[in-house]
Amino acid sequence: MTERSPEDYIFVLDTNVILTDPDVLNTYGDKLVAVADTVLAEVDKIKIGRADADTRFNGREFSRMLFELSEGKSLIEGVKLPQGGELHVLYSDVRQNMPEGLSAKSPDDRIVAQAVRLQEEEMAEGGKGRHVILVTSDLNMLLKAQSYGLAVLRHNDELNSTFTKKYIVKPFQKYKTPLTILMVALAIFLATLFLLLQLAGDKRPETPTLTSLPSEYRNFVAQDQATIIDALLLLQTQPQNTAALTTVGNAYFDLYQKTVKEDPATAVTYANRGTEYFERKLEIKPDDKDSLNKMGILSFYSGSTDKAISTLSKALTLDSDNVEANYYLGIVYMQGRRDYDAAQQLFEKVISLAKDNPELEQYVSSSQSFIQQINNERDKILNTPSDGVVL
Repeated sequence: MTERSPEDYIFVLDTNVILTDPDVLNTYGDKLVAVADTVLAEVDKIKIGRADADTRFNGREFSRMLFELSEGKSLIEGVKLPQGGELHVLYSDVRQNMPEGLSAKSPDDRIVAQAVRLQEEEMAEGGKGRHVILVTSDLNMLLKAQSYGLAVLRHNDELNSTFTKKYIVKPFQKYKTPLTILMVALAIFLATLFLLLQLAGDKRPETPTLTSLPSEYRNFVAQDQATIIDALLLLQTQPQNTAALTTVGNAYFDLYQKTVKEDPATAVTYANRGTEYFERKLEIKPDDKDSLNKMGILSFYSGSTDKAISTLSKALTLDSDNVEANYYLGIVYMQGRRDYDAAQQLFEKVISLAKDNPELEQYVSSSQSFIQQINNERDKILNTPSDGVVL
């Protein structure tokens, strides 16, 4: 693991924490976060099992985040988190003996055991290692952890709100879901749902009673499609579910990017819808920089240049080195204001911030292309003859 100062901490996450808040990885700033492989196995079982819709949805969201973080990297060796922290998956070695009093048959005991071993490894460094803190909402696990000398922290929404959350995603490609398949899947599902309600005697249903996609329907849609549909249904009963709002907002962002060249009018509709979901998310978490970025650029695509500038400027007040905010604001100044000087400064900053990060190469190449376009426009202006003057 990467060397850190002795006063740092390692937060080991229990399963119930992840299933309550799938975005928990972005909660602890620049600290190291560890997840036991036992936890990942439990999440996999729950997200396809008979748990309630919220829990299954949160399990899928967490798995999706891990897949994105692990692209080209090793979760066991450690991956960087957007807030500057680091994530490690703790791999259990079956040859290791369990601490006395813990059973390998119990998932909770295995998680506690991995946290205990991690603490022992840290303290083996002459007492200068990091302090391990088990994050859980389970009272039984809390008592077990404390009996082995582990510090315990209860995770809750109040704690989450005290940390600013951030993650950078690859531009223009979130779910990789073909537009036609998604629309057909939604149409089939809604038509079948309406028919079922009619057969049940509800002639004019006010709201669907289902809160998640029935398991049989999942045989005909991709995982990403099911996640979006689950989010839409969940918002009918939990309109302030921030994870669901983010999922739907990102889906509309993706739809805009997929349709803007072939069908600009429909793309604007998607931009408007995406803006609505990000606005709802920001009413609950006003400092969510990713939502500010997405809402800002979608506002511009919807025709609201002033709103786009205001929103993206707020993102930059929270983090002046935010690559996405600088990039999107550069586009707005270039295309919406024709302020080429301001746009070029922003694109140059994007290049400076992202040039050494292979994952942000697309931002660099796009910014270089925009700067070339700006220079071409300047040349046209300089070479345009004035009235009565031939150059």
